[in-house]
Amino acid sequence: GGQGGGGRIAIYYTTNTYTGSINAMGITGKGGAGSIYLKPSSTNADLIINNSKSSPIAYSTPISTSLTLNTLNITGGSYAILSAGLTVTTFNLTQSQLDITTGSISPTNAYLVSATIDNNVSYGFNATNLEISLGTNTLSSLRNSTFNASNVTVKAGAIATHKTNSNA
Repeated sequence: GGQGGGGRIAIYYTTNTYTGSINAMGITGKGGAGSIYLKPSSTNADLIINNSKSSPIAYSTPISTSLTLNTLNITGGSYAILSAGLTVTTFNLTQSQLDITTGSISPTNAYLVSATIDNNVSYGFNATNLEISLGTNTLSSLRNSTFNASNVTVKAGAIATHKTNSNA
């Protein structure tokens, strides 16, 4: 049988009274995470990328459209590749990986939990507040890229690592 990605779901609403779950995950073992875009009529949207797995898999979910978001959640073993500009109020990266290839992400609040960010762009990651907690979190700067954060908190028990810089 085939292996498939999770697809994309977009929900536009005025009032959300739905309390059930919404899922867009890839096939077990293979297949990139899908995305769920929730857009209320009165504020910025939330974007959820959740593959419901315990560690990132090799199949990626592209983020290739510039957006202003309320919340970006990348979780559940998802592997996302960013090639557009994102302005985000709250960014959660949990047990997942984000590669910044040509875009940038500018969160007001960023939370990393057992996560990896590979940054290939100068000023590709610009946070006001960055909190690193639980497990090993790896920040990798490639091709002379930088991570910028005004306030950084490393919680007890967290490990923050940095891969060797590369100009390749």
